[in-house]
Amino acid sequence: MNKLVLVIGVILLIISFSIYGVGSMEKSNISYNLKQNGNGEYSSPVLNVKSNYLITVKNPMASSGLVSYKNVSKVTNSTTLSKYSIPTTTSFGIIKEYNNLSGKYVFIEFTNGHEYTTLTSASYSYLEYLGYMTYASATGIIIGILIVIAGILLKPAKKK
Repeated sequence: MNKLVLVIGVILLIISFSIYGVGSMEKSNISYNLKQNGNGEYSSPVLNVKSNYLITVKNPMASSGLVSYKNVSKVTNSTTLSKYSIPTTTSFGIIKEYNNLSGKYVFIEFTNGHEYTTLTSASYSYLEYLGYMTYASATGIIIGILIVIAGILLKPAKKK
């Protein structure tokens, strides 16, 4: 066992897991779950959106949409929701995205079952920052594991 290589690997793992933890805490500041309002209606908190923000909705139900805050009181069922909801910028698979918006918005969903919808709302640059943190921590963890394995398998350096 080569202790120096092993220590370097463990230090890299500690740093990488710390970066991952910070990224996870940061992501919790921009992620939202819907709360039940009764009669199968769920809504997000009010989202204050700037023009450079991206709103990402994961696992939305068919009867759901983003509504301007001034029209929230007019939405009472899925029919009025479709009338007042803003069209998505991009929609693929289980994700809806909205961008180039400015103002206050609420995401509303009508469902009879349990909902699993989550929202993320932040500026593009902040989302890039979180993405780089995630990649850096994942890369560091993988390299750290490999270095620890190498430290365990390598024989100690011979002293001259």
